[in-house]
Amino acid sequence: MQVLIVNFKLNGMTHDELVAAATEHGPVFRDGVPGLIEKVFLDGEESGIYGGVYKFEDRPSLDTYLASEIWAGVKADPRFAELTARTFGVVEEPTRQARGMAQVGVA
Repeated sequence: MQVLIVNFKLNGMTHDELVAAATEHGPVFRDGVPGLIEKVFLDGEESGIYGGVYKFEDRPSLDTYLASEIWAGVKADPRFAELTARTFGVVEEPTRQARGMAQVGVA
């Protein structure tokens, strides 16, 4: 299992506009990203830092997403300032013991 954590600040977009856009595009992540188990949209209204946490079945699925037109569009969108993306593997047994990521070990 792999995790992608994305953070950004808004540039010329309000919190409400981001929520509306994320709601509109949510089905793209549900239906158009092979190997994506879930995406969590992070609310940064108080901190000013927004983002997403993506859980992928495996590294090839994550790499395919990072090479996709969807990700290219996110990176090119000037409304997402100071965009960062970090990838991680999951240490599965301690995560399972802590009841984290309900899908650990289930592909």
